[in-house]
Amino acid sequence: MKTFLPFKVGQCLQPGTHSTAAEGFSFHIPQGDALIKKGAVFVFVSSTDVDADSRAIAQRLVNDYSATSQVWSVTEAIERVMAVADAFLAGCSFTMLVIKGATAHIVQHGNTALIHYGEGGSACLSNTDGHRIKKLAIAAGEVFCLAPIVIREKLMSSPIIDCIKAKEEDLNHTAFGMTRVLETRGSELCHSVALIELVDLPQALIKEAAETVCSPPVLVEDDIYEGYRVLSLLSESTRSRVYRVTDGAIEFALKCPSTELEPRQEREAFLLQEWLLQRLDHPAIVSSVPQQTNRQSLYLLTPFVDAPPLGQWLAAHEPTLARVMDVIDQLGKALLSMHRAGVFYRALSLDNCLISRDDRVSIIDMSAAYVRGIGACGPIPQELMGTTLLAPELARGEPGTEASDQYMLAALMYNVLSKGKAPSPQGYTPLAPFNAQLSPWIDECLQKALCDDPLCRYGDVAEFIHALKHPAPKRHEVPISRRLPVGFWQVLAVILGIGWLMTLIVWWR
Repeated sequence: MKTFLPFKVGQCLQPGTHSTAAEGFSFHIPQGDALIKKGAVFVFVSSTDVDADSRAIAQRLVNDYSATSQVWSVTEAIERVMAVADAFLAGCSFTMLVIKGATAHIVQHGNTALIHYGEGGSACLSNTDGHRIKKLAIAAGEVFCLAPIVIREKLMSSPIIDCIKAKEEDLNHTAFGMTRVLETRGSELCHSVALIELVDLPQALIKEAAETVCSPPVLVEDDIYEGYRVLSLLSESTRSRVYRVTDGAIEFALKCPSTELEPRQEREAFLLQEWLLQRLDHPAIVSSVPQQTNRQSLYLLTPFVDAPPLGQWLAAHEPTLARVMDVIDQLGKALLSMHRAGVFYRALSLDNCLISRDDRVSIIDMSAAYVRGIGACGPIPQELMGTTLLAPELARGEPGTEASDQYMLAALMYNVLSKGKAPSPQGYTPLAPFNAQLSPWIDECLQKALCDDPLCRYGDVAEFIHALKHPAPKRHEVPISRRLPVGFWQVLAVILGIGWLMTLIVWWR
């Protein structure tokens, strides 16, 4: 049992005799200002698939909610999490309980039960309305029980209510005792239960934090803003400004929205970018720094990466094919990580990738990313519009797919290997005139990945990278019987037929 004021949490996950369901429970109770603004989150997942990792799925839902911005309301945060959750919730039922202040926010899907034990007795809060969010006023001393829906009625029986009334200091013991009661009553169903007790409700938790965030002013060197001293301006565009700042010990990159943007637009774009950088976990993607204090303005804080953009790196070096392949491999794996999280990057360019002295790649900007189920953080960068580095479907205004990022990765590689040339819209131009040392196999791979039709490209970025690393055997090394099986056997049949006919003629003579 662990005690997290103002909560106690306990669990006992035990499948029944004939049950193949797998249950998982996870939670996160932040400290300080985050607990006031975001609350604590608890997730119970049940699956009928014995191979499903319900614990990992529950943890992912908890992580996704925990990564949301403190500026979002609980409802906004849950809606974002649910919008991207369908991709990994197939075949799973779940209950998500977010307790913020004196309110419980509940969202459920499928066959899980949520039982509320209070002064008025027990009540089942389960519903089958999909991802509809319910709110419930709560008080200190109340207990929630999350479990498979098949034992819902038994959890409201007198013996179980007696267990709750006589709950021990260690809620794990109480949860274990509840499963023993279910077993002694002859139940062969799944007995997994998770308990959450609201121990106390300090006034600091009940008080709602006011959302007073606004756009930061234009900053100059040596300005002190929200505890950070500005060292220099790193970049500026019509959409944002990025500063190099320090808190006195560590340097960061602080990205602010441009003052020309509409408040609602900049708020949503920045909060979505911050959430994505919290969710995505890959060494080639710069992550955002969680904010522990009450911020007064919209900004995005990331670790400062002391490395030049890919364009400057190329101007200062003449990288070998092996070094270029290593960079493309890192970028490909980062894109694949995004795709598995339902994110399309859509803005791969020489400016959005930093290369360190030891050739480590860092993707630094998510302002044009598209999130499946939610939409885009913002438009495609203007400097990419009208260029052949942009996937054709993105140029046509389509949201894009994984294949769009594959195209842009191949276009970036073509640009690097051709020393600044872009793929031609009239048809693929081989790289031999720019670099005679390159294998024709590189051209074959790039030509396929740069196909105008997304369906004609590789199945995913991983397949493209694998193809680059594993050239196919030369055509003359493949037997003709395998290259042209129908023609080979037709010719062989004709030859055998002629031979048989000549044999007959000789025999008749």
